[in-house]
Formats: sequence, structure tokens, C-alpha cells
Amino acid sequence: MKKEELESLREVEAVKRTLPAMDGETRTLLFGYTVERETHHVYQEDGELHLVVYKGDVLIHHERGASLPAENLVPNKRLYPERCDYVFSRMLKTLGFSLPFTNYAAERTKNDKLHGLRLQDLKRAEAA
Repeated sequence: MKKEELESLREVEAVKRTLPAMDGETRTLLFGYTVERETHHVYQEDGELHLVVYKGDVLIHHERGASLPAENLVPNKRLYPERCDYVFSRMLKTLGFSLPFTNYAAERTKNDKLHGLRLQDLKRAEAA
């Protein structure tokens, strides 16, 4: 490699891997929590993906779009497998993401399509 090539490599940015909203109804795609004990909920609604991170009913973080960066979608602590969408989880795995599932617990299984709060259910945190 030449010095100019090395310099040019330093300017190359990694390609952002994104995931699109899936077809179908409003539903939870990933549900878990962070090391800060905040709820991490990825859902789709009206053709868009939403990532909401909240504590209690207070919004900590929100992202929304027809697609979102995949690296933002997986919480840094745990996912509840019985509350995650299989196809969406499989797409993340094929992109090389490790999914930190906790043990499967049948008692957490519900027939609900949504397993967490949505943006409209949350209060905005007061500015400090």
C-alpha cells in the first residue's frame, strides 16, 4: 500500500446497515431493556419503524423512519424473546448482530401485537 492509499483509507466510512419497516399491522418487533434499566421498544406503525426508550412512562429517546440504523435497534442488555418478532430478529442476525435474549418465559407470552408503550403513550422528559 502506498502512503496516499493509507491516507485515503482513513477517510472511508463504514456503510450504515439499516432495516426497513416490515409489511403488516402495527406490532412490536423487539422488546427488552438497557443496562440503565430503561425499556427498549422497537415497533412499527403506519409504515414506519419506531424506537422508543423509556423509564416508567417518561420518554428518554425516540427515532422514527421508513428505515432505521440497525445498530440502534438492539438494546445493550436484554431482549424478551417471546415479545420479539421472529422475522425481524432473523434479519438482524443475518446482518451479524448478536441478540441478547434472556430465557424464554411462557408466562410472558401474550397474544397482543404490541408489548410496550408507543410514542403517544409517553411523556417527554423535562429539560434539566
